[in-house]
Amino acid sequence: MLCGTELPAVVKGNPDLYVQTKENGDSLAVGLWNFFADDIPEPVVTIRFEGSRIRTINCTAEICGREIRLSRIEPFGFAAFEIFR
Repeated sequence: MLCGTELPAVVKGNPDLYVQTKENGDSLAVGLWNFFADDIPEPVVTIRFEGSRIRTINCTAEICGREIRLSRIEPFGFAAFEIFR
């Protein structure tokens, strides 16, 4: 929550992971940048809605309700996905 509003996407436990989002009607795009020398083995992104299908860039993903479980993000790596309602 930020100022009483739920954020579009949240990843806990990775302070050097930068998250950028863009909502567009029935979808949400999420970009993740790992600005750290360690990998992120199994990032979990929590979003505001339950998705029905997903497209990924530089990762694989599994939809588990409001949680999106991604494959490993390399040190100083990037991953992204677009999820549809």
